[in-house]
Amino acid sequence: MSLVKPIWIDGLPGYISRERGGVLQTTAFAIEDGRITGVYITRNPDKLRNVSRLLSDGQAFGDVSQ
Repeated sequence: MSLVKPIWIDGLPGYISRERGGVLQTTAFAIEDGRITGVYITRNPDKLRNVSRLLSDGQAFGDVSQ
């Protein structure tokens, strides 16, 4: 895993990473009572088009809606 950027994804804490071969991925965590209750990973390029565009533009952002 190379690029890792902490962000909010659809209101959940998470991060963006770029895997080997350039595959972009977001990982978000559902948290209840201080415990992780769900992990949501998205690798679908169609759903990540906006994220990819923001990264390539070099824009700083803190909240991503997929």
